[in-house]
Amino acid sequence: MKRALIISPFSGNVLENMAYLNQCLAYAISHGYAPFAGHAYLPDALDDNDPTQRRLGMKIAREWAKFAEIALCFCDLGVSKGMRSDVLAAIAAGISVESLRIRR
Repeated sequence: MKRALIISPFSGNVLENMAYLNQCLAYAISHGYAPFAGHAYLPDALDDNDPTQRRLGMKIAREWAKFAEIALCFCDLGVSKGMRSDVLAAIAAGISVESLRIRR
């Protein structure tokens, strides 16, 4: 199994984005990846509307991302500023990024 960083939207329509994240995680698992998505669990511990806590959440996720073998960027709902930042961080860390659309 390849360790995969999951990049998908979070802020904005959080309920829709969390439902989409669950689809992304299911897709990754069904394709043989061991996915990690910090935004799957950090919303319960951090307030995304607080800029300081949002930065901390992104920093925590990037620490875990160092162990990823690939980043999967799910783009069906568009690419947010935070997603662009995650993609650039992955590229800077030497992690390949694959863009995916899973909704038909």
